[in-house]
Amino acid sequence: MTIDTNSYEPAYIQLAGIIRAWIGSGELPPGAAVPSEASLTQRFGVARETARRAVALLRAEGLIVTTRAIGSFVRTPGQYEPLLAGAGTTIRSRMPTTDERRSLGILEGVPVLVITRPGGQEEVASADRTTIVVVSEPSASSLPSGEHDRARELGVFASPQGRPGRKNSATGNVA
Repeated sequence: MTIDTNSYEPAYIQLAGIIRAWIGSGELPPGAAVPSEASLTQRFGVARETARRAVALLRAEGLIVTTRAIGSFVRTPGQYEPLLAGAGTTIRSRMPTTDERRSLGILEGVPVLVITRPGGQEEVASADRTTIVVVSEPSASSLPSGEHDRARELGVFASPQGRPGRKNSATGNVA
């Protein structure tokens, strides 16, 4: 793979595409070191700033992580957590605030999911470590192991009156 100097696509985007292809093909597996800026400039005949911008783009996409004075590495995928969503639940994505990034341990370029439950209760989850599980009936087979009680607590299932179930703070029961 080479950089096409006659292309309308900027060189840093071409270089990022080459590294992205290495990651996608497994040539650079999770945890592997990404070639240094100096190595990239020498191999592809580009300016150091071009290599720096390519690495920054991949970091912003969440594909690599960079540790100052150590280098850049292909990001290792995290463990996925189930997010239960039932009737009346809305989910939207956005970029996290600095505080959310710190508290959730989110890398640069990774969005968050904002989950709004019936009744207005909100929670925020890292989009790269979340699997959305849509449930409509309180069936144990439709949920990951051990999540049925949590679904009831969060109001995922409809109550007999057709409204989302809510936990009664006085009795602890879901109505």
